[in-house]
Amino acid sequence: KTSLSWREGDRVSQSANPCNHCGWRITHDTEPLVEGASSTTAVTTERHHSMASKGGAEGMLKIVGPLLVIFSIATSVYIGAIARGWDWFSYHPAAMIVAYVAMAGTSTLIKKVGGKTNTEIHGYLMTAAMLTACFGWYVIYTVKNQNSKPHNTSWHAWAGVATVVSWILMAPFGYFAFNPTNGFARTNKTLRLLHKLGGG
Repeated sequence: KTSLSWREGDRVSQSANPCNHCGWRITHDTEPLVEGASSTTAVTTERHHSMASKGGAEGMLKIVGPLLVIFSIATSVYIGAIARGWDWFSYHPAAMIVAYVAMAGTSTLIKKVGGKTNTEIHGYLMTAAMLTACFGWYVIYTVKNQNSKPHNTSWHAWAGVATVVSWILMAPFGYFAFNPTNGFARTNKTLRLLHKLGGG
């Protein structure tokens, strides 16, 4: 009988086979943590979700993911083509909605499924979202210039700038810190929690 548990300080063997679910390499302790168990597999519950939770995440992705994309497209079409007529400005709200709702939302759902490949896809999608948001900012910047209007005169504008800048800064940090292959903080529970809560 093998018991799944985690003990701080357990060393993850580089030669061990990766977990089929979460992608983390696991190793067997020489000392069983449960009385009567022949061995104990060092797997943290944070890194190794239950198959039930994985199934729930996959179901959420299949249902909510397409809804996020449909909502983003429908809202963009309404704002640009119906409410005011499509022009250069229309690319600003469209880009922001696609970036932060369709791309970022779907990326988060993919990450919840777990696994090395899904973590990498999460990173790629978040990077694409950041670049799309930068395009959205560029559009509104040029619109302001064309109309000789001052920049950043509202809370909406400052919140947008802060969000775009924070994503630009967080993109390389996210890659070097949480890359599932060699990220320097991929096993740091505190930074991973901050990343989860703040998108860092």
